[in-house]
Amino acid sequence: MSKRLHILFLSSWYPTESKPFLGNFVRRHIELVSKNHFVTVLDLQSDNLVSSTQITLTSIENLTEIIVKYPKGSNPIKQWLNAKKAFKSGVESIQNVDIIHGNVILSKGLQFVWAKKYFQKPLVVTEHASYFSKEKAKSWNWREKLILKSVIKNTTVFTAVSSFLRSEIQHTFPNLNVEILPNVIYDSIFTLKEKPQNSTIKFIHVSTLDERYKNVSGIIEACSILKKQGKINFELEIISDENYESLQKKVTKLALEHIIAFSGPMQPTEIAKKMQHSDALILFSNYETFSCVVAEAWATGTPVISTNVGIANQMNANLGIQVAKNDNASLVNAMTQFIEQKVSFNPADLKMASMEFSSQEVLKSIEKIYSLAQK
Repeated sequence: MSKRLHILFLSSWYPTESKPFLGNFVRRHIELVSKNHFVTVLDLQSDNLVSSTQITLTSIENLTEIIVKYPKGSNPIKQWLNAKKAFKSGVESIQNVDIIHGNVILSKGLQFVWAKKYFQKPLVVTEHASYFSKEKAKSWNWREKLILKSVIKNTTVFTAVSSFLRSEIQHTFPNLNVEILPNVIYDSIFTLKEKPQNSTIKFIHVSTLDERYKNVSGIIEACSILKKQGKINFELEIISDENYESLQKKVTKLALEHIIAFSGPMQPTEIAKKMQHSDALILFSNYETFSCVVAEAWATGTPVISTNVGIANQMNANLGIQVAKNDNASLVNAMTQFIEQKVSFNPADLKMASMEFSSQEVLKSIEKIYSLAQK
């Protein structure tokens, strides 16, 4: 290993007390980097419930976390000034930074630029978010455009979590060189275990349930179609850390309570066990930049039924079944193949596909990125 560096992480998405799963994939990158380097996380949180800046600093081994809560402000100018003041308060206790690593440009990306100029060090940016999609890029407001252009201009090495997202970014910024830095899975938790012989086919879906992207309603409707066709030898468990009340009502209305169950939130260890006991993961999304759950499913030897999004964009047939977006009939057909046991998959192939997202491989990618940034 090369010499230990000091990496300063900033992110627009980061777990908080009220949203403990927000940006958990960013947190995984941070934990991974701290295995080889000293890491400081600076997270600025605007909060109208606080009247003055509050700083909390915690350290565990190589990882230091600085949380700065500050008054949000009543107008855009005041909000900007308060954020700038909070940033200055946060960086006062940080020394000898070698690289700044920013994650998710909108909406806190200007903080990445502030850090670069304050420490006079290279800036690595990793993008995870969906706002580079062709549809969303058309609706950027002036502030978003300003942040994006300022960050890109000041970035030393720009990375995206998948080749799919890279192509979306380069559609808008064709001259921008984008490296791939994939999300990392907990490969010590999402492990290969022999599947039980389920008496009914068990499907699983894990997501935020955001209907703009995840199309969980479409999955529920497909289950209703299967029931009407007399195919009832299956179960679906939907796991989420978000409120599922409206979707539960839809399930009740369609009389699918004996087929579809909701649960969550769950810790990674619990989700891993669920996947290890499932026959297939269903992802019916309209858009994904990566989709950690697909990599996690493969790591447990679980095939996926997925639309062509994120890392499932060019999925080989030995890893699952690809279905058309917003096409319930396509999803029904894929689920039927599992229910009627017309398909089988080699767990070893699935596990192999997940290895490029393992801790060891992603850490190698991170080290290459940091070497590029320091040239």
